[in-house]
Amino acid sequence: MPRLSYAQITRESSFNVLSAYRQAMDPVVRGEIYAKEISPRLDADENVFQSWPRTTREIHAMNTLGTLPSAMVSQRILELLVSKRALLDGVIANFSGETAAKGDVLTTRIVGMPTVQDFNGTASAASDTDISVTLNYFKEAKFQFTASEVVGTTRNLIGERAEANALAIGNYLADTVAALITEANFGTTNQTIQASGWDWATIASIARKLTAAGAPYGSRFGWVNAAVAEALENDSLMAFRRDSGVVDGTRWTGVRGFRSVEEFPALPANSCNLAGFFGSKSSLIVASRAVNAPPSLSGTPYEGIREVVTDPGSGLSLVRNDYYDEATWLTTTRLVILFGVAVGRADCGHTLVTAA
Repeated sequence: MPRLSYAQITRESSFNVLSAYRQAMDPVVRGEIYAKEISPRLDADENVFQSWPRTTREIHAMNTLGTLPSAMVSQRILELLVSKRALLDGVIANFSGETAAKGDVLTTRIVGMPTVQDFNGTASAASDTDISVTLNYFKEAKFQFTASEVVGTTRNLIGERAEANALAIGNYLADTVAALITEANFGTTNQTIQASGWDWATIASIARKLTAAGAPYGSRFGWVNAAVAEALENDSLMAFRRDSGVVDGTRWTGVRGFRSVEEFPALPANSCNLAGFFGSKSSLIVASRAVNAPPSLSGTPYEGIREVVTDPGSGLSLVRNDYYDEATWLTTTRLVILFGVAVGRADCGHTLVTAA
């Protein structure tokens, strides 16, 4: 009987993957190629540019700019922004790669609970709520490559640039959302407690109050400042729910119906000695779109790059804008974000403050 031969399935080379990424026109497709093929290689500390021919990495003219290094850093920043800033996962995130202009108003719908009734009964009015979000935050973060870095350094350019920029943008988003947690917006649910007294029972009491207010299960979250996080870490019941995979800060999962309770060291006091905020996904909203790029001036081609970079999972999109200094060969990449925030259902948010 003839012996069967087996073909070994191997993955695509980094060269082929980078080529496919470079040729993809749709930002979502590029993001999917990055997430599936490139991100795992970066996580494994592979030098994805090692197989890339040197001549294609060099800066030949203003319109080439050594595009792949800055493109990979931009994708990595977006990936880290979404994965590392888990705080943003608690709120309604209306993200899209569609373009918009500063000042545009988006409508985000909060879906209400339907009424269960006898078959063929009277239809009840829809309990959905439309919330308007104005895209009034127009921000940027920059990083640069020297000529030698773009031409072919052995340094990990992606790792060096990505994490700091991701944290900067992610922190700004989270801080802007947290600034909405004021007495005026959520004052009817204020509870005063000493930070040192927080424990499992405190969170259980908050869960009961959110349930009484009609906050839905399945999407509840909590943010606490550093002092409260320290107190919770000393509680024996909370210790069983601590997420050991979190390096930056402290996070607990599955606590009394809260998907996560997370340390937010930069949680602002907001003029009410805010120490913590607990809510459901419908309590706060952040929305973002890719900003419209201005037209080229005087009818001349733009000697640089303006393109949308998209995270395929969340839909969060930034505009990557590369430009080049002819004298120094210094390449600057500017990541531009356009977003807005809003209060959703105030009754689904519960603030805790410390005594003045």
